[in-house]
Amino acid sequence: MSSRRLFRLLQTAANIRNKQDIVFDVSSCSLILIAVASLVSGLSSGVLAAEFRIPSDDQAQYTVEIPDIWKPEATEEGVDVTSPDGSTYIAIEAIDASSPNAVLAEVRSYLARESVILSENTKAEAKAVLAGRDGTRITWNAKEDGEPTFVSLWYIPPENNKILYVLYWGPTSSSAANSQVISSIFKSLK
Repeated sequence: MSSRRLFRLLQTAANIRNKQDIVFDVSSCSLILIAVASLVSGLSSGVLAAEFRIPSDDQAQYTVEIPDIWKPEATEEGVDVTSPDGSTYIAIEAIDASSPNAVLAEVRSYLARESVILSENTKAEAKAVLAGRDGTRITWNAKEDGEPTFVSLWYIPPENNKILYVLYWGPTSSSAANSQVISSIFKSLK
């Protein structure tokens, strides 16, 4: 919120108070100032989000909200996102594929190009819900540049010959710090 818009909002509140002879005591004013300060600090701390269509064309089947501070970048298939510190990467895409095996092959190839080495003996698969639909989640421990890394792939069965998937990875050390934002991104996927 710009300072000009905030000033107008406060000015409007003052005008209403004057016209209606509303009397504010000190504690009421303090509460109003605390609420405004919370709003302003919340907006400046990355609460603002942009909505992205998945895929980005006119055939979009899904939407997701990404906090602006997370450096989102629209792609043909959806959106790529990087955490503010550059440690965590998320791809949310709907791709032409007839089976989950095609998605898995593409993800493995992509991770190999990014020098992410999956530890196959740590692979775990479970049922999961993504965008309100039943799907699958696969996780691996991995290494990226020698650093312990966590990789997670979520996907749902094909719909209209497209499979929605979410891939994210990042250092194990930063997964706790980013978990709340990642969770909010997943929850916003519809």
